[in-house]
Amino acid sequence: MRTYLRFAVLFLITVFVFVGLSAQTFIHPGIDMCREDLELMKNKTLAGEQPWRGAFERLKAETPLSFEVKTYAHVISGPYGKPDIGGSDLSKGAVMAYNCAVLWYITKDKGDFYKLNP
Repeated sequence: MRTYLRFAVLFLITVFVFVGLSAQTFIHPGIDMCREDLELMKNKTLAGEQPWRGAFERLKAETPLSFEVKTYAHVISGPYGKPDIGGSDLSKGAVMAYNCAVLWYITKDKGDFYKLNP
């Protein structure tokens, strides 16, 4: 009987710990913007408020849609960027993807981010 009681207590503790851990929201360690931040940025940009609108215009200017991704089988980026076999291209591609995602979130346009006129 004691074995069953120990098993039941251990089982309940395990279930409560698992439920408690799985109920937490995930916070991405590398992204510093949450949904509320994105919504604020979008609403202020679409309303034409500064500095949000100016930042959006600079982002558009610095995000060339003609960018071509270079692929590498192996990326090597040594200390201080030497050797650099695909490391800088990987970084540029990641920045482009992020910039395009932010532009899309604001405009919801699938290709021409340059149509936004408040």
